[in-house]
Amino acid sequence: MHGMNPIGKTTGRLRRHARSVRRIATILVLFLWGSVAFAQEEEHNLHLHDPLSVSPGLGWPELIEETLLNYPRFMELAARDAEAKALSKRGARWLSGSPAAYAGYMSDRALDDTNMVEYDVGLELPLWRWDQRSAAKKLGSAADSESTAAAAALRHQVTGLLRNALWDIERAVVQVSVAEKGVAIATDLLRVVTRRHEAGDLPLTDTLLAQSALLEREAALIESKAILTDAERAYRSLTGLDRRPANIVEAPNLREELNAAHPWLVMADAELARAEAELDLVVDSAKGAPVLTLGSRRERASFSDYYVDSVGLQFRLPFGGSAHRGAQTADNLRAVSAARADRAQLMRQLELDLHEAHHTLVVVDASLVLTRQQSELAARGLQMSERAFEQGEMTLFELLLQQERAQNAEMETARLEIERQRAIAEINQALGEGP
Repeated sequence: MHGMNPIGKTTGRLRRHARSVRRIATILVLFLWGSVAFAQEEEHNLHLHDPLSVSPGLGWPELIEETLLNYPRFMELAARDAEAKALSKRGARWLSGSPAAYAGYMSDRALDDTNMVEYDVGLELPLWRWDQRSAAKKLGSAADSESTAAAAALRHQVTGLLRNALWDIERAVVQVSVAEKGVAIATDLLRVVTRRHEAGDLPLTDTLLAQSALLEREAALIESKAILTDAERAYRSLTGLDRRPANIVEAPNLREELNAAHPWLVMADAELARAEAELDLVVDSAKGAPVLTLGSRRERASFSDYYVDSVGLQFRLPFGGSAHRGAQTADNLRAVSAARADRAQLMRQLELDLHEAHHTLVVVDASLVLTRQQSELAARGLQMSERAFEQGEMTLFELLLQQERAQNAEMETARLEIERQRAIAEINQALGEGP
């Protein structure tokens, strides 16, 4: 049996290698075509969105006020204020309710017809019970405090939404910046690989691989821009503005515990005070309001042609009826209990939020120390890999892996830097402090 010709073996290996190269080239070309089409479509969608302008003159006070005016719940504040004024005005009145006039007529013409006739006119004045007016004044004052607290709480809520929206934008901006840097590095690498391929130093597969790496970087850039577009749209929807502040970095607050001045705690205290004031007023009102009646009468007796005029004073004071009063005050007693429970639940949630924000900051600080070191090592490794590739000591695939490692380390460091500033803002938000 004769052995196979060595030349035939070599020719077969070359043919198989050529077929493998063609298959790889075909796959990469198809990938490039699909990526280019996707990139063109995404670029078209991004161009439909106008980016926000950065305004150095836009500060937090102006931004919060503009956002409040654009916030749907802002209209509730006017209604709360009007209610508080109405309740205060009622407590300042001398009467507990609206006065009522009455008139009456009586005659026996349709019956005995003895010439008897009687006319009555008068005025009924509902009065306050003992301490009832004080309870009404207390309710008006509590409603006024609640209205003021609601405005402060809504302002604090809007501030928290702004903090989240702005830091979402900052994170997206950093991602776009890192992605643009990755595209620039991949573009330079493709230029080098193409030149060396034309000089015969590198195969076609390396050129296609460099083109594929560039398209991956461009796709990542488009995705980062899409995230930035979504963050800017959310900000524009929240604020109604086409500009954002240039500097949103906040100083960390050294206070570690909540205090009673927190806007939501003030709001909860005001709601509890109002519920208690409403209960006191309902307790007094359920006893019934005394009524003072001032009346005048003109009458003519039977079998007489003479009229007699008189005036009278009448005072009515309800009493008893404890069972009815208990039923009327039951809802208010439940409202007071609910307000106390809501405040306790709010306090627990605020403490959890503050603890979580502090914990996040500690974790991020510890992670940043390691990530910065990893980023520095990856950057140095990339420089060494680039020199090794230029000298032919490293393959293009290995260089691309090192580039990917360096970019991921840089991206993670940038992300943690943003998360650190966001954690500081969340601590301030949990403490009830403004920026």
